[in-house]
Amino acid sequence: MSLLTRALGALALFACIPAAGGLLAQDDRNHLYDKWQFTAAGAVVFFGSEMRVEGPNGGGTTIKNEDDLGLAKQKFQGRLAARWRMGHRHELELGYLFARRTGERTITRDIVFADTSFTAGMHIKSVFNADNAFLNYRYAFMARESTQLGAAIGLGAILFKTSLDAEAGIGGATAEYSKERSLTGPIGSVGLYGRFRSGNAWYFEADARAIWIGIDRFDAYVADLGGAIRYFPWTNVGFEAGYQYNGVRVDVASVSSRPNSLSGRIKYHFQNLRLGVVYTP
Repeated sequence: MSLLTRALGALALFACIPAAGGLLAQDDRNHLYDKWQFTAAGAVVFFGSEMRVEGPNGGGTTIKNEDDLGLAKQKFQGRLAARWRMGHRHELELGYLFARRTGERTITRDIVFADTSFTAGMHIKSVFNADNAFLNYRYAFMARESTQLGAAIGLGAILFKTSLDAEAGIGGATAEYSKERSLTGPIGSVGLYGRFRSGNAWYFEADARAIWIGIDRFDAYVADLGGAIRYFPWTNVGFEAGYQYNGVRVDVASVSSRPNSLSGRIKYHFQNLRLGVVYTP
């Protein structure tokens, strides 16, 4: 059974929750204005990515990670988030999405990764991690009992780690080829958000943000789109079904003082379908 099939099945199960919730006491708290909310979710993440890792003198091959290296196109990952409402109109959200993959493939073309060449026919073991830590600030310029509309500013960091390992036969012996690069890239975005309450227990929310940002040796292009449905059958515990799209391109200039740091371009997008539990004290 594919991850997509499992995700759709889980969403169908989520849709059946109200039948069970109807047997419980209805929650009359307005969760648009909880002071604290904590969410733990499992997400099926769908990837599409490419990278070009340059050596000290430039160069490097543009690698399509899923096609060239056999990295998974979808994977189940974890997502954690916490929201703190500082006032009626102000909110901070801190979160972390895991995005880690490994793969193996016999490459069919030559690849230059940093200052190391991997020739066609080599069997490559690869790692591509791009965990996302995020901090979002939201200000509601409309803050009514059942409606919030406002501006959102997102700051965060992408924790890249990528490596290629291979063995090749040379005159009856084997030679190991291995190269690893990592960096923490700053990102940010600005946009709008909306949240809506329907009845006593149902909540709907959406975010749309984008930006180009240049910091130090990083140029980042970011697009964030997402939405979620939340259902609270109990006062302190609810359920969430959500969707998020992230599109990122990061260009990193090389610097002579950091010869082993990643430079080049990483471009990827990922979508996630998630189901989670929300706890509010």
